Amino acid sequence: MSVARFNTKTRVALWRANDRKCFFCSEPIAFRNLEIDHIIPESIEQPQLDKLLARLNLRSDVDVNAVANLVPTHHDCNRRKGDVLLDDGAVLFFLEMWAQKHDRIRLELERHVKAASHDQHLIAISRFIEAGEMSKNEVLQFLSTIRLAQKPVPADPLVITFGTNVAELLTTKSLPTVVKSDYVRACDWLEKDLLFQISGTLPVLTHQTEASERNGETLS
Repeated sequence: MSVARFNTKTRVALWRANDRKCFFCSEPIAFRNLEIDHIIPESIEQPQLDKLLARLNLRSDVDVNAVANLVPTHHDCNRRKGDVLLDDGAVLFFLEMWAQKHDRIRLELERHVKAASHDQHLIAISRFIEAGEMSKNEVLQFLSTIRLAQKPVPADPLVITFGTNVAELLTTKSLPTVVKSDYVRACDWLEKDLLFQISGTLPVLTHQTEASERNGETLS
């Protein structure tokens, strides 16, 4: 459970780095429902933290409010874990698993900084104009030096087909535990998750063009 408050930049970076999913249950999260949790609770006392880091052979200067210890979660998952300090094996497992996302978090943070920098340039230009320190011709001359992005060329629709043996997935327990052992519910979840994954990966609008085919065993 988090008491610290995190800025939008950090929240977005953590959320996108984990494919907009809850770290603990892997279910999709809408940004408006996003909460940030600590793997090592922020309420931990320093002596206890020092002992934990020593046992796990981690650096002694670990900051529990750094992104390496912050994960995106659902409200329920956040409340369920609360301020409980997990056993050493679980803490190390979660920290190592989350470490695999650090490069993506860094890229998301850099993307935000670049966007903010662009906005600051526009604000600065507007202030110069308002103060009478830049003329219209000077603004146009400055803008002419900026290389504009190429206008995208319209392309034919990208059609993706999908098929899987749902019965086999249920038998081998390859689906998340939140999916009930029921063919219809599993199909509903797979369709929803597929559309979510595509919409989060491809920079295009997506929609299902036709109803799925279900024969009691497979989904296509």
